[in-house]
Amino acid sequence: PNAARDAFALVPEAKIVVILYDPSKRAYSWYQHILSHNDSVALSAGSLNAILDAETPQLRKIRQRCISGGRYTHHLDRWLEYYPLSNLILIDGERLREEPAVVLAELNEKLGLPFFDYASSIRYSSSKRFFCRIIGSKTKCLGGGKGRVYPPMSPELWSRLNDIFLQDNTALHKFLVKNRLPVPKWLQLLLEG
Repeated sequence: PNAARDAFALVPEAKIVVILYDPSKRAYSWYQHILSHNDSVALSAGSLNAILDAETPQLRKIRQRCISGGRYTHHLDRWLEYYPLSNLILIDGERLREEPAVVLAELNEKLGLPFFDYASSIRYSSSKRFFCRIIGSKTKCLGGGKGRVYPPMSPELWSRLNDIFLQDNTALHKFLVKNRLPVPKWLQLLLEG
């Protein structure tokens, strides 16, 4: 809860890069991450739906960890207590996944960093289903956890998570429009649908 205050105390001129990714996908991914670490409490619940319904303190803590990160305006408000809006750089997380070289080049420019040729430094790995570094002529990917395959989210869970995040997504959209900031494609599609 004090990250913004502490960061400002250390680096008051910092640029804050925020990756906005569909919060329903983010919550499901976080749940899968917890399962991959064999969390006994999450495993005993049996599903994210069960965790969303649970009232025990241990499961409520897991639910909070899955949900809280996707409540973007709540977090942005805290950072904006210390940093001006001009110090925030918002990135569409889906676009970052789809075209990382382009997005990273744009970020470099916004940060005033020297040019770096990301397009010749990363390539898509079909086995990882993710972009990886090119070192020499070889592709070097992150460890076994990156690109992990897990079951697709059920339509019921997708709908439920979208309902949970509806108010937050609406607030994010209003914030972005009010401040003349680009609205991520995933957010436009969610609120149109």
